[in-house]
Amino acid sequence: MDTIITLWLNGFLYMNDMFDGFVYVVAQYSVYLISAIFIYVFIKQYGTRSKYVFIGISTAICAWLISQGINILTAVERPFIELHNITPLFTHGLNDSFPSGHLTIVFVLAFYTYHHNKVAGLILIILSIISGIARVIAGIHWPTDILGSIVLAYATIFLVKYFYEKFKK
Repeated sequence: MDTIITLWLNGFLYMNDMFDGFVYVVAQYSVYLISAIFIYVFIKQYGTRSKYVFIGISTAICAWLISQGINILTAVERPFIELHNITPLFTHGLNDSFPSGHLTIVFVLAFYTYHHNKVAGLILIILSIISGIARVIAGIHWPTDILGSIVLAYATIFLVKYFYEKFKK
């Protein structure tokens, strides 16, 4: 199923320069937009000394580190390596596809925001999903890489919240 979805989505590349440019920008740079919105929402809602910004960013870093460990343990090849009929929009690593570290970060920020601000969080979740789809279209991730990032992001938020509450007492 991974191969079918990846080939289908990647098939939309190289038909229209504007579309390719959009996919490139979203796939590469959405992490910065989502991070900026995250910081803006929390500073606006809680002020500049908000512990929530620190906890959210720390959780994203923790999740990213876990994703890098999983990358090393699983060594999943990227679609453009495994499927010879895919030309990636840009190159990106070789055997570190699962899970996407990029998407793990954006989904942590999106889910964390959703727990504090439903509207802003929903916007960030939608942007994160679009970013994930763009990375599959670009030929650098499998759909399961995206799903793995979502699960890892949510699990990391849950664990950080659990340990924060436990050690806060």
